[in-house]
Amino acid sequence: MSRWARWSIGVAALLGGSSLLFTANHPIPRLEAAIIIAVFGLVVVACFSRIGRPVAVRIIGAAVSFTYFSYLLISVDSYYSRRLAVDFGVKPWGVFLLAFAGFLLWGVPGLYVMITGKFPWWWRKRSNKVNNEGKT
Repeated sequence: MSRWARWSIGVAALLGGSSLLFTANHPIPRLEAAIIIAVFGLVVVACFSRIGRPVAVRIIGAAVSFTYFSYLLISVDSYYSRRLAVDFGVKPWGVFLLAFAGFLLWGVPGLYVMITGKFPWWWRKRSNKVNNEGKT
C-alpha cells in the first residue's frame, strides 16, 4: 500500500474517531462508541508507523470484509431490505443482489487481505524493477 493511501486512510480514521468522540449528541451507546474509537485508533497508529504497515493492511481488509458481510446479512432481513430498496430505488430482491455482488467484489478480497496480509494478485501493480537476468 502506498504512503499516500495509508496517510489518507489514517487522516480519515482520525477525523472519524474524533468526530465520534467529540459529538455532544451520542448516536450510539458508550460501549459501542468506545470499541469503534479503539478500532479507529488502531488504524491511525498502524497507518502512520512503518512497523504497523502489515497490521494496517490487515485491519483495513477486516473492516472492508466485515462491512460487506454485515450489509449482506442486513439485506436478508425483509424489513431492512424493504427500507434499503426504497433508499436505493430498486426492488427488495435487488438489494440482496447488490449486497451479494459487493461482498464478492470487495468483501472476499478484503477477507483475503485480512488473512494473508497482502493484496490479491489482480490488485498489485507490476514491478518495473529489472532482476539480475534482465527480466521484469
